[in-house]
Amino acid sequence: MASPYNLVDASGRFVANFILKKGRNELQIYHFSASSSPSSSHIIDETKTRRHETTHAIVNATWLNEHVVSKSLRESAKRKAAADTDTAPDTRKSETGAAALLAVAVASGDIHVFLPHAEVAVAKIQPPAPVVALTQSSTENCVWVLTETRSLVEINVLDSSNGRTVSFAKTDKDAGTLRFSASHKKPTGGAGSERLLVASTRLYLVDGAHARKPVLVEFADGDEDDRTQPIACLAPLFGDELSVLATRANCSTVALYDLEDAVKKPSVFSCPSRQIRGVRALSESLVAVFTDTGTELVAVRDDVLYGRVGTVRTNFKQINFVDMVVSAAHGVVGIWYDGNEPRFVRVAADAEIDGEVQVDISYHPLADGRAEDGAPDILFMAEDNDSDPDAPDRNLAAADLFPFLRDRLTAAHASPRDVFRLCCRNNNEATIKDTIRLFSHSEQGAAMMGTLFQTVAREVARDPMRHTPLALWLKWLLLAHGGYISRQHDQEETLRALKESFLQGMDMMPKLLALQGRLQLLKSQADLRNKTNQLALDEDEDDDLAGLEDVGMVTKNNITAFDDSVMYANGENDDFEVEAGEVVNENGEPDAEN
Repeated sequence: MASPYNLVDASGRFVANFILKKGRNELQIYHFSASSSPSSSHIIDETKTRRHETTHAIVNATWLNEHVVSKSLRESAKRKAAADTDTAPDTRKSETGAAALLAVAVASGDIHVFLPHAEVAVAKIQPPAPVVALTQSSTENCVWVLTETRSLVEINVLDSSNGRTVSFAKTDKDAGTLRFSASHKKPTGGAGSERLLVASTRLYLVDGAHARKPVLVEFADGDEDDRTQPIACLAPLFGDELSVLATRANCSTVALYDLEDAVKKPSVFSCPSRQIRGVRALSESLVAVFTDTGTELVAVRDDVLYGRVGTVRTNFKQINFVDMVVSAAHGVVGIWYDGNEPRFVRVAADAEIDGEVQVDISYHPLADGRAEDGAPDILFMAEDNDSDPDAPDRNLAAADLFPFLRDRLTAAHASPRDVFRLCCRNNNEATIKDTIRLFSHSEQGAAMMGTLFQTVAREVARDPMRHTPLALWLKWLLLAHGGYISRQHDQEETLRALKESFLQGMDMMPKLLALQGRLQLLKSQADLRNKTNQLALDEDEDDDLAGLEDVGMVTKNNITAFDDSVMYANGENDDFEVEAGEVVNENGEPDAEN
């Protein structure tokens, strides 16, 4: 899995973003807002963004229960207007009670399970073998896992129970891509089949419901430029589970496979770039191919990649889209990266795009032309180290700070980033205490205090060991309003996440204290060694002086005579003038010439 990497759910409501860096493996879940405001800054509801961290590398991930959620949305669309589906709450469930879940496999061998709105993982399971890839299952709350032992195992992510297991030997050892196919049409599989696409250098259709002969079809190769490269990406054609788009690593071609005709060669489209980052069907007749030189728009006619009909680029040559999502409220939304942080911008009102399209984005490169290395790992760190001492909202008095804070907390689209900036610029504990007390005298005090607590607590929970001004804000929020906060049902998730974070921090305390003790011991040993060496040097110098005194070379009485007996070259004894204006010769007598 490359970094950064994003995964959009089938309903188009959530985007999971993965950041894989040394010392930082982070999952971010973004929620598309229900508002259709023309302002691109409101595409994402920042108040619902969730961030999770893991010390282990992320191997693979998948959304599950997508087919259940999508079916529910389609059925409800028959009874409601189509736009209503985009305003569904994050916890929307199907008639069978299955909510959208995200399963993330990590290098330790575990699979972590997340709800889009939850502050912490809702489950952690241990598969029977290390995971190579995973995809959703037709069974609720279950995933199919492709293991290093070349087996497919169906696992319930909530109770860790194993379902069906399939071993196959026909696929080669490089199989590393797995995708669930919702189609159950005959003759490939029949009723009740569990169709899975397994990809390596070849594409296979596997039935998870038949353990004895699981491989149903081995698809014919197309005219791709390098068929020895493994298939890296599989994406269904829009609204059609009977066709699938495939791209290979380090190749310039996109292939469209007909899943109902294994003998038929896939249709192939060649891109000008060999660096294809992904592919997505925007409509039944339009496919977007994301490359390092821009987004290629390819027409689809009669299950054939007909040809290029346009391109989409940003107003910065070095920035290109990595994915696009079709949203009922926002139209076609493009996703690009500013360092490791995803950014979202409206590309078009609908998927009927053709010709050369340029999308203006807000991007600020460095002065030397290089892109900034993403936003700071923790949002408030940049604000905490703000080098502008003359900022108008820095170190204000409580009476002046409260209006600034009130405006940010009551804004129609409150930004956590603005709240972090303001809190970090005002780190005087007495001012913080007085400002928080002012909430009690405001008509909107309860709502503002709840928003401030939720915002600050989430950020502190990410790393409770870090000393920041936000910790002071959290301290006085709990001291002044802790009883009220604890009685609010909408704060339960935040309090639970904060508790879990503190418990994990407490688990680390003995290790940190032990490390601190070792460092102090090493420092003490180094200090003692330095003092010992210095004492030894001083004793050696004293012994040398004592030896010289014993032989009469250095005494208090003959130091002057010793100095006088030394002959100096011309000008070297300027410091030994006998009196001002009197110059002596080399024998110590007044110079006759003067």
